[in-house]
Amino acid sequence: RKGVLEQALKPEDRRAIIERRSRSTWHEDYADMYQALYHAGELFERIDALDLQIASVSAGLAAYTKHWWRVDYHYRKFQQHCRKSGQGGFLEETAKRVEARYLNDYHIHLATRWEDVVGQQSIWPPQGLPAQRDFFRDVVKPFIDKGQKLFVIISDALRYECAHELLHRFLKEDRYQAELEASLANLPTFTQMGMAALFPHEKLEIAEDGATVTSDSQATAGTEARQKLLSARSGVKAKVLQASEFLGLNTKTEGRPLMREHELFYILHNVIDKVGDDKMTERDLTDACARALDEVMEIAKKIANINGTNMVIAAD
Repeated sequence: RKGVLEQALKPEDRRAIIERRSRSTWHEDYADMYQALYHAGELFERIDALDLQIASVSAGLAAYTKHWWRVDYHYRKFQQHCRKSGQGGFLEETAKRVEARYLNDYHIHLATRWEDVVGQQSIWPPQGLPAQRDFFRDVVKPFIDKGQKLFVIISDALRYECAHELLHRFLKEDRYQAELEASLANLPTFTQMGMAALFPHEKLEIAEDGATVTSDSQATAGTEARQKLLSARSGVKAKVLQASEFLGLNTKTEGRPLMREHELFYILHNVIDKVGDDKMTERDLTDACARALDEVMEIAKKIANINGTNMVIAAD
């Protein structure tokens, strides 16, 4: 702990210590404590190496997807393991240092510089960059045009750094091939807008209440409204399901018949945002991220069990 706090250990030495002790007979009792210290050390190292200059939106997007996401990742993993360790007193000073460095040396500067380049744009997103609003056209429709069935899993508030962890979990499985791509969300970035952008549409509008989003003058909130949108505009027989509903299907008697009857599936998954939006539960957010990744893997395995082969996982 002292070596991590004072950054007195070389990264390779810090990792070697943790790796060596992971093979000890008592490691299981302290695994989360060691993981918390590991991620704290990685976070400090990443922040020290940062150059948060952003010349343009495209440069910022490239820098985040290549390097900067790791800071958010290590921050989340530190918080997760710190809580699970039950060693809050032992890790208190480390937690304070992690919080201060994450907020003061990374988050504030990144937010300010990103806001500067976004504010210079006359249109959003800038032309030539991947856009969330083009999701159906660029990602979904190519499968439809080839006559291939597709499952789209929309996991609410699944951040890019969470998606990286999910990517590695898929690649560890023998049965999957996976890749990760980023796109720029619509502005303003809130659930109703992001969800509507992932469904087929020509024009999205925000009502005077500032919260209701319509797609070509049609409602977009709720499973029923989204089912109408997808059925009317996808060009194929499509089905919208809540994740809990999908996971509850009997594989043989319900899942496989449903698979035969439809070409396109949208599965709506809400774990992270549901926890993070409530002041009573927001402190449980890191646990919610871990649970969300577990559930997405469970959904993917169920899709495979009903003979689905093509899946796209997106965030609103």
